[in-house]
Order: sequence, then structure tokens, then C-alpha cells
Amino acid sequence: MVDDSSAVGGLVRAASVESLRFLDDLLLRVGAHSAADYVIVGTLTADASEVVVERMLVDGRPRPCDPYPLAGTPCEKVADGSPCVVPERVLYHYPGDEMLATLGVEGYAGIPLVGEGDAATGVMVLLFRRPIAEPDRVREVLEREAVRVAMELERIRFEQRLARSEQRYRALVETSQDGIIVHRGFNMIYVNPAAARLVGYESPEELLALGSLLKLLPTEEQERARQRQAARRRAEQVERDYDAEVLRKDGSRLKLRVLVSHVDWDGVPAYQLAVTDVSARLEVEERAQQARRLESIGKLTGGIAHDFNNLLAVVLGNLELIDDHIRDPQPRALLQQAVQAAGRGAELSRRLLSFARRQPLEPRPVSLDELFAETRTMLERILRPEVTVVFEQRNREAVLADPAQLQSALLNLARNAQDAMSGPGRITISSRRATAEEMVRRFPELPAGDHACIEVADEGSGMSEEVLDRAFEPFFSTKQAAHGSGLGLSMVHGFVRQSRGQIEILSDEGVGTRVRMFLPLAAAEMEQAAGDSSERPAAPERGRILVVEDETTVREVTVAMLRSFGYEVFAAADGSAARELLASEPVDLLLSDVVLPGERGPEIAADVVRARPDLRVMFMSGYADVDVFSDFGQRQPVRLLQKPFRRETLRTQVAEVLSGDVVDA
Repeated sequence: MVDDSSAVGGLVRAASVESLRFLDDLLLRVGAHSAADYVIVGTLTADASEVVVERMLVDGRPRPCDPYPLAGTPCEKVADGSPCVVPERVLYHYPGDEMLATLGVEGYAGIPLVGEGDAATGVMVLLFRRPIAEPDRVREVLEREAVRVAMELERIRFEQRLARSEQRYRALVETSQDGIIVHRGFNMIYVNPAAARLVGYESPEELLALGSLLKLLPTEEQERARQRQAARRRAEQVERDYDAEVLRKDGSRLKLRVLVSHVDWDGVPAYQLAVTDVSARLEVEERAQQARRLESIGKLTGGIAHDFNNLLAVVLGNLELIDDHIRDPQPRALLQQAVQAAGRGAELSRRLLSFARRQPLEPRPVSLDELFAETRTMLERILRPEVTVVFEQRNREAVLADPAQLQSALLNLARNAQDAMSGPGRITISSRRATAEEMVRRFPELPAGDHACIEVADEGSGMSEEVLDRAFEPFFSTKQAAHGSGLGLSMVHGFVRQSRGQIEILSDEGVGTRVRMFLPLAAAEMEQAAGDSSERPAAPERGRILVVEDETTVREVTVAMLRSFGYEVFAAADGSAARELLASEPVDLLLSDVVLPGERGPEIAADVVRARPDLRVMFMSGYADVDVFSDFGQRQPVRLLQKPFRRETLRTQVAEVLSGDVVDA
């Protein structure tokens, strides 16, 4: 085989003899299968005006060929991305193609070669001195072999790039941020400055003076390194990248990610280790794994608590129903002990749900003195030392809120404030009284009255208008995926709104951010509740209620308690049965479990309320997830009765819903 590269394309000029042999063998096969006299492979110039002939076989032998322009040639059509087959008289169709005339070509077949994109990067052409006898067969050969030829050209390109990169290799490793160590038989022959710094040595020369790479490894790592080396010598499959522990100059240990490569160093085979410090990454992964584990435990705990609450609902309900029929003091005392034990079980379940973050809100008076004191202690442990937290308490009246959720909201906002400050900074947490006049002016949708304003302010980067507009959107976050879920502010927003308050953000880029939570004062709310209690109706003796509950025993005890109050009660186990009853029976109240097979309670309620907007709705659940109320909550306020519930609680809340005294969630 003659290899005259004096007038071939730049791509193959620098290719190795071995690479050209593979390409020539492939082109010979194409020529043999198609009976072509000439096989040409070329690449397109950047402006796609010329074909640079990379390889040309004439009667199976390589020949040089100058580049030629595409205009007026059949290759112009091929370069546009379409195969072209002209079985005969090709010069009649393309009289301006000088190469075809010079070679005496009668038949032409060409196909584009596609690289990494969809556009053609080259062409493969078959030329025939005679008319093409089987054009379809020739087209089939081209289509079958085009991908292989394109891949071979790409491989040659890669080989050429590799050759160029070797010239720059040593300069690159000298300035690399990753550590590079080259060794033969564990004897270090080269280390770059980054590797020396990584393990605490002043210079590469000082590290090389150790001699053996094994001196950088703890005893247990030395044995693993010897085992890997022995396996490589036996030509066994050995992992190329792995985590390893090394000893720094001061004796401390460091976790590194090691990538092993075979290299020729000064013409002799050696091993190259690219090493990266992964201590921080492994710490993050460990924390993430712990978070996932806790999340899994939370889901399991929530599921157990849900089933436990259903059992307790049956126990408590039946005990209280039995209490109506017992007059003897001794059995009643035993019964009360059982009720108290069931109550302690309910408290345990609430703690499980709190861990699982499925606890419905339990608003009660919260002392801001105690809240700020506890929050101060917690922030000292979780914030960076250079972040200063200042508390300014100008309002000392208690607010009406769920204390655990309020503290969680404060911690969330403080962490967000810290994240907005890249270095040292100041976070101010303050409280003041917002007068009724201010609240009416700013938030006319809220109940009239004074509120407490709790503010968290920072000196951070602030927010743009675009970010500010979307700050409360679920899953919207300006943090990286590993540092935030985008739920923090949306959860705070949901808590404040569910607590019958309001929240706002004031922020400018480069100035900082202020988040203000306006919450009802406990005294005003309790006075209002006391004033309303005298007018609040007792459970009416008439009313029609539909209970939707899939657990038979829970459904039966709930129906029995409601009937004992004087209501007319219907029961259904799922959404289909509930819709059938609602279609045939006038009902005043739908009392539905949240977690049902198939459709959930809020989905059923949202559907039926579209047709019956006057229908009152109340939910009960032992596993509350506020997200499930998103659709229904846009149509009616949400009232949630937490399982297990006492008989009197059921009586009071049903009366409140039927009388219109509902709580907006």
C-alpha cells in the first residue's frame, strides 16, 4: 500500500500509519462492495465552499488529490445534507466539474458524513468509469458504511488532538489545581505543585524526597494499594477512580478522590494519579444521607401515627359513648382511666406527627419574651460565628399562634438572612405593635384589630424585583439545588396565613431584606372568642351530615357520636358512594376523612362544592398535609378536626361549622 501524503488533507497528514490502515481498509471494503473505481473521503471547509480530500483510493491504492470547490459539482448537493446518485452521464448534468472530466467519470454516488451535530462535516464519494449497474445497491452500501467512515474520521481527529495536547501536557499539569502524581512501582517520579500543597509540603522536590508513594498512605491504605497494583499486573479489571485516605506532612488525614491513568513518561510506561480533596464533598454527602434517612423515618412515622390515630379514635369514641350508659361510680372511674390512657396515646401520636411534620396547627398564646429567648439560644448554635443577631423587643404582648411553627418560621427566616450575607453581618429580630388603623390601611382583608409585627432584617445582598415577585412561590429558590428546596419562605407564608395573619417582604438589591410577620394578639383573639362564646349556638338538634370515612370502625363510631347529638347522619366509604348520596339526599355538612383510597377528601369536597356551593365542609385526619387542601382551600375556608378527637370537641366544631363560625386556613 502506497502512502503518498504530499497532497492530502490536514486531518490525515498527522495521523499514524495504524490509523490510516484502518481507514483504508474501510474504504477498500466500500469500493469492493460497490464496484467503484474511485473512493474519496473529504472534509468540508469552515465556510462549506470546498472539499478537502482526506483520502482517495484509486483502484484500491491511495493517491493524492487537491482540494476542489463545491460550486457546480454534485458534491454541492451532498454537502447540503442529501445523498446524490447519478447512474450515468454525470458530466452532462455537471459540465463544470473539472475533476470528473479529468478522471473520465461516468457514474457518481455521494453521501454526507455527519459529525456530532446534524450538519454535514464531510462527504464520501464513489466514482465509476462506467455507468452504475445497480444504483440502489450502491446507495445501500453508502448508507450502511457512512456512519463507520464518519466515526473513523472522528477517531483520527481525536488522535490528532491528542497529539497536540501531549505537547502542552507538562505545562498544564504544572499549573493544574488538581494534584498530579506520576509513579512507577510506587516510586514517585513527578509531582506537581498542587499535589505538594495538598499534602502539606513546601515544594514538589520536598515531596519527591519521600521516594515511595506508600509513605503517604496509612497502613490500611498501603495494603489496598498493593492489592490494586498486583491486580493491574495480572491484567485484571481494577477500578480507575476511588476514594483514599492519605497522610499529610503534619500527620493529619485527608480524604482524596484518585483517578488512575496509564501514561508514557519520558517514553516509559507509568501510572498517573490525579488527586482531588473531597473531604468537604463527603461531609455534605454524609449530611444529605442523614437528611434522607430522617425523611424516610418521618414518612414511616407519619404513616404509623395515621393508623394509630384511627385506632385511638375508635377507642376514645366508644369509651365516651359507653360513658352515657354507665351510672355506677366504680365502673365509671375505670372508664375514665381508660379515657385518660387513650388521651396519653393521642399525645404520643401528636409528638410522632410533629417529628414527621404533619402536625395540624395548635394556636395558643405565645410569650414573645420566651420565644425570643429560646430562639436566641438556638441561633447561637446554628448560625456562623461572624453573624451577629440582635433582638429588639418593643411589643411584649403574647401572640396567638402555634409556638413550634412560629419558632420554626423565625429560624427559617434567620437562616435565609445568613445565606444572604456572604461574610460577617448583622441580623435584627424585632417586635412591635401594629395598630388596628395600620392593619386596616395595609391589610383590609384581615379581621380588624391590633396585631404583633415580628420582623427579621438582614444586611445581605437583597432581592431584585423579579425575585421579590416570586419569593413566596413553592419550589422557587435562588440557591443551588444542594442548598435549598425553595420551600422555606412558602412554608412561612402558609403558616402565617393559616394563623390568620399576613406576611410581607421589603428588599432592594445591595441594601438588605426585611421580612415582616403580622400575627393576631392573643388577648384580642381570646376576648373576641370569649365574647362570641356566649352567642355561639350549642349543637343543633336537627341537621343532616354525610360522613365519608374508609375505616369501618372509625366511620361507625363517628356516626354514632353525631347521632347522639341529634343529627341525621349518612355514611359513605369513598368518593363514589358520597356522590351518590349527595345526589339523592339534601345534606347540610360533609364531614370527610382526608386520607382515602383513590380520591382524597379535599378532592371529593372540591368537586361536590362546585355543584353545591352552599354545602358546609369539614375534614378529619390523623395525618395532616396542608398541601392536599390547596385546591379546596380556594373555594371555602378549611376546618380540620384532628384524630383522635373527643366527643365534646366533635360536638363543638360541628356546631361552629354549621353555624358559620369557621376558621380560615
